[in-house]
Amino acid sequence: MLSAESVTAVCSAGRTVILQISAAENTGYAAGTLDVEWDSSALILKAVQYDSALAPMNQAAPIGEGGRYRLAFGSYIAAENFSETGVFFTLEFEIAENAKPGSCTIALRNPTIYNNDIQRISVTAADGNVTLLAPAKGDYNCDGEVTLADTVLLARYIAEDTTLTVQQTTGLLRAEPDYDGDGLVTVLDVRALLKKL
Repeated sequence: MLSAESVTAVCSAGRTVILQISAAENTGYAAGTLDVEWDSSALILKAVQYDSALAPMNQAAPIGEGGRYRLAFGSYIAAENFSETGVFFTLEFEIAENAKPGSCTIALRNPTIYNNDIQRISVTAADGNVTLLAPAKGDYNCDGEVTLADTVLLARYIAEDTTLTVQQTTGLLRAEPDYDGDGLVTVLDVRALLKKL
């Protein structure tokens, strides 16, 4: 059985999300493919790491755009089956610019796997999930905590600091910069946030 894990991350454009696909059972295989599908408006696949001992890369295609990638692993000329269990693949996603908080299924589809006798083996695949959370009020750098660093970021935003990155500005706007709720983003929001620390 191959299964993708479920992970949680703060929904902030450009942040990295790591998700692993593991085998808890392995009756032995030589080579195979597995399709991974996801919502490309929320997540962008940036890298795939194959475990060279458990599931070595086997003529896998380059990562393209869109919400689908075919993992190709094992060896068609293997003298023995790969039979170990553990983490086969590690997927690195980037949160897309227009991602919204919510759930994104990481679907495992079409497991096509053969043993070294060229017999297709039956494999079940369990989907995973990436839950994107809205940043907490005041967590302007989207690191999961409200700290002095968030206050500094808010003050820089109010001062119209032109060195702020798109990622910093996006995170700040998603976490509602009007901290005191008066309808304006001013130094009073910085003061209110400092009082809460």
